[in-house]
Amino acid sequence: YDWDVGNEATHFDRESFLQRAPRMTAMWTEIGQIEFTRRCMEQARAANRDAILLINDYRVDAAYERVIEQLVDANGKRLYDGIGFQSH
Repeated sequence: YDWDVGNEATHFDRESFLQRAPRMTAMWTEIGQIEFTRRCMEQARAANRDAILLINDYRVDAAYERVIEQLVDANGKRLYDGIGFQSH
């Protein structure tokens, strides 16, 4: 199986997220974008070591690059297995 763990991880500041997911948005705001996404990846990996973990976003910009670059463990190994780009 593959799991889209980090879907639109760079856009939790949108008003729609604040309205629909206030607890998740509050946690994201409290611990920060990178740490929030890192914890999501670590929890997903712990739940299923064999799963393919993806990070995905619709807007490819500097914020997305920054998240991707910083999603590594203490040894510099990526926490994700693939990068996605949305299009419709």
